[in-house]
Amino acid sequence: MYRFILIFLFSICFRLEANEPVMLVKGKLLAEETFGRGEKLEARESAEDVVMSNGPLKWVSEEGGTKATLKSTLQKEEETTLGNHILECTFRYEEELDRTQIVYNDEFGHAIIIQLSPEYHHVRKWPDQDLLHRFEEFPDASGSSLKPGELYTVTVEMCDSEFLIRINDNDFLFGENYRAGRAKHRIAVSVEGGQSTLESIRLWEGTPRSDWTKNREAWIARQQDRLPWEKEASEDFESRFRVAALRRQLRDNGDPGYAAIVKEMSAYLEEIRSLYPFYGAKPTRKNVLAKKDARLHDERYRSMLKHLAQLEEKELTYFQTLDSTLFDSKNVKKR
Repeated sequence: MYRFILIFLFSICFRLEANEPVMLVKGKLLAEETFGRGEKLEARESAEDVVMSNGPLKWVSEEGGTKATLKSTLQKEEETTLGNHILECTFRYEEELDRTQIVYNDEFGHAIIIQLSPEYHHVRKWPDQDLLHRFEEFPDASGSSLKPGELYTVTVEMCDSEFLIRINDNDFLFGENYRAGRAKHRIAVSVEGGQSTLESIRLWEGTPRSDWTKNREAWIARQQDRLPWEKEASEDFESRFRVAALRRQLRDNGDPGYAAIVKEMSAYLEEIRSLYPFYGAKPTRKNVLAKKDARLHDERYRSMLKHLAQLEEKELTYFQTLDSTLFDSKNVKKR
């Protein structure tokens, strides 16, 4: 009897500690919000600014949805950013959950996107907004064991360019990407689909743990034991993931055939930019309107976009010469 009680108590303690940070040590609690189950959020703000070392931040909840956004409250303080940190989000998964999504924005737009769903999880690097030759990357992806009717807590640790996202021992993502290391200007957390709800959000500053370098290899090894994603339920993602991995591999290895394609495409992108300065620039109101006008009325611009599409098709065709199964499924589009 006593043995059963001890095992039971140990199980409870383990579950409580399972999401304790392993990459960072919790520092100052920057923000904490709790939302009522199933209720529609009213437009509201946290009681007072969260003062960080380089500026104030504030939680703002959008009216009519289960979403919370962290953003700078002073427009003049553009340098207000978030560095190493720990983000903890609790959500209730009910039937028809589409996804739980955490989006980090840097000064150019989307920096890194974390998506957790019943089918699969992944981290996506949004195509670079400050580069002409831009493409998406998936630093990590795995299958999912999430089930309806459960309350889940996801812990996100970001330290320089490394990230560790954990729900439990089966549902976690780990990796590194230079975009994760960029200063964050904004965080958006959302739970989408059915009656699923966002329950709470907590945010701490973090400092690197002294034992993380030793523990990193263990997490790399554990990635091999995760559930695979169901390829039939996510054929489009499967193709996008493989294309992104092949693109990164060819760039890193200096593949001469791919290098020639990149050189040709980059030169053509620069030509478009020289003629149309709004192309690839920050999406200011002026640039957005100029781009829309060119698409509608500038035949030369439309012609250049068609040729660019041909170069993109050339890139994908080259990928197929290296892996003929990339676009096998009829449900998968090349672009």
